[in-house]
Amino acid sequence: MFCKANRFGVLLLAGAAMASVSTAAIADVLVTRSIGAAAREYPRGTRLADDAVLTITRGDSVTVLTSNGTRQFRTPGRWRVDGRRVLANGNLS
Repeated sequence: MFCKANRFGVLLLAGAAMASVSTAAIADVLVTRSIGAAAREYPRGTRLADDAVLTITRGDSVTVLTSNGTRQFRTPGRWRVDGRRVLANGNLS
């Protein structure tokens, strides 16, 4: 039914599809907008690790796109990109 060239193309396409699915599972965090002093540290388009900690000062705003959706940070403090606040002793609140 299929000639060898078509079978090879189908297998190649299936392999590419599987490779793209596995890379989508490794989610990065993307900075989509930043205002204030944080704009120098987190410019738009910056990729962050899933466990990155953002330091937000008064007047700053950072918006990130995660695998769970968009999240905006405006309150001063140290924040993990998953939304949990990092306390002074390093614990999460």
